[in-house]
Amino acid sequence: MIDIGITMGDPGGVGPEVLLSALGDREIRSKIRPKVFADRAWLDLLAGRFGWEADFEIEQAAEVPAGLSAGEFTEEGGRAALACLQAAADALEKGEIAALVTAPVHKRAFGLGDGPGHTEWLARRFKAKRAVMMLCGPRLRVILATTHVPLRDLPRAITRQGLVDTVMVAERELRRYFLKKGPRLALAALNPHGEEDGRPGREEQEILIPAVSDLRKRGVNIEIIDLLTISPMDGDTIAESVRKTGRCVIVQEAPKSLGAASEIIARLNERSFLYLEAPIKRVAHYDVVTPYFGRELLYLPTPERVERAIVETLDF
Repeated sequence: MIDIGITMGDPGGVGPEVLLSALGDREIRSKIRPKVFADRAWLDLLAGRFGWEADFEIEQAAEVPAGLSAGEFTEEGGRAALACLQAAADALEKGEIAALVTAPVHKRAFGLGDGPGHTEWLARRFKAKRAVMMLCGPRLRVILATTHVPLRDLPRAITRQGLVDTVMVAERELRRYFLKKGPRLALAALNPHGEEDGRPGREEQEILIPAVSDLRKRGVNIEIIDLLTISPMDGDTIAESVRKTGRCVIVQEAPKSLGAASEIIARLNERSFLYLEAPIKRVAHYDVVTPYFGRELLYLPTPERVERAIVETLDF
């Protein structure tokens, strides 16, 4: 079993309850040795209230005032959460735990310390050159180009070198922890339609595509394809991408039947069929007459449908 450190999170939030519920799961407990950084009296109080047991190792890392308000931010709760995080980071640095799981903390708590979130706090604590955040599923993993940045500041936060550095860290760690061979990476565009002649923005031409070029020179397998026209169609680019990756998912904002996706599939079958490792997937509108006003969200391809198609091609 592996030694896992777990922080209590904000005592006035859901963190302690989620922690107690999760560690009451026999399957989870059969795989890890948990070490919780918390206020034992606070966990015992919550455990008794909900009929749980705090029957795991607890390091007394903070003291929560009796009668602390639940469901709202308090400076006392914020300081307790940061004290637990600091104690857990110390244990991780000493090798007392192999990994750290952090329960939710109100972002205002990091205003009391070195914020603005867990990611940046841990990066500064361990003097990391670049912290990279990943959302991890069984097959699909999403790496974020930025962390805790206001939406209005996002375009300025994305740089060519920043993207290269982030992808290089992601590629290295995916090899290290998840994959036996090099990962196939896709880079999402920033602007709607992936930019068309500088409209509505120029980040794709000036930042994303040059970053992809830099990454390819370093041997990273990454593709970004956004067709500007159907006729003429850049069939060479699509065929070459399939030959390198072995898979293809096509997303189109039009009915599934007799659309551009069908034409792309036909051309790929003619030119790259023997390179395919899985059937081509289409994610498109439904083949029904749909009133746009008030129903467009039901009609358009959704992120969930696109993700499901990608996972199915990977699982084939």
